Parts: sequence; structure tokens; C-alpha cells
Amino acid sequence: MPSPRSTGGRRTPRGPHAPRVTAPDLPARFDGDADLAPRADLIGVRLRETGEMIGQCGITRQRIDQDEVVEVGYLFARAHWHRGYAVEAASACRDWAFRELPIDELYAKVRSTNVASMNVAIRLGMTVRRTFTTHYRGVDMPHLAFAVSREAWSRGRRSVPEEPAGS
Repeated sequence: MPSPRSTGGRRTPRGPHAPRVTAPDLPARFDGDADLAPRADLIGVRLRETGEMIGQCGITRQRIDQDEVVEVGYLFARAHWHRGYAVEAASACRDWAFRELPIDELYAKVRSTNVASMNVAIRLGMTVRRTFTTHYRGVDMPHLAFAVSREAWSRGRRSVPEEPAGS
């Protein structure tokens, strides 16, 4: 697997569109499977300038009520909230998931009190599909199931102009 700061041989954009965070290549985490491997998990996200690990993001399988769904998960250190890092990393994971996996929808499970994570899901193009409760250590925790469909993701991608080659 490439090092956390590598780009896996891909050209890294420079200038205002350059990614500010880095993570290992997602495909390596899935052993080249066309389907999600059972060991799918969150991967570390680092600041490009310093190499500091600031959070985790990735594609996982999750249960929402009785359904198994594919989820983009994101968790960042509080000192790095409200800087766009979660949106940047989760957007890259969302795009990879729709390009590489045979899924029709991608979910995000968000606690009903976590407004910042709700805003990340909304910026990923997701909408609330249902509510559910998770039972954790004897406590009922209300959650929202956000999701975006492949069709909505594709429409959103077409509305964003392509970056010119060489920029």
C-alpha cells in the first residue's frame, strides 16, 4: 500500500484545487475486490503540509435497523472541525465508492445532535432518508440516515465544470 502521504502514482493538483489532506489509496484497502471487502474500515487522514494525522474517513458496511448499507464515515479531531477537511476527505471517498463499487446509494449515519456532521452529509449531496435509534452501552441514541443515490451523484458531477488539464 502506498504511504499515507503518497498519491498512488496519480498527478496531484496544485493551486487552489489542491487537496489539503491525504490518505492511503482506497482501492488498496479493498484488496482490488469489486465488492466491499469485509475488512473495509476508516483510514487515517493527514494534513498535507505537516503530515499530522487529523482524523479518519472511509467506506464501511453498516447496519441501519435491519438493512446493511454502504456508508461513508468520517471522524476528525475537534481542533480540525469547521475547516472543510471532513467534506474534502468524505467527498473523495464518496466519489471513489460510486466509481468503483456496485452500489446504488451511499449512506452516512449521523447522531441527531451532531449538526456539524449533518452539514457534512448535506454538502456531500445527501438527504435524510429515515431516522433510527442505536442502542449503545444501555443508552438509546437517535440517529439520522442520510444518503445520496448514484443518479443524484452523477447529476451533481455533471454540473461541476471539469478542471482544465495542466492546472
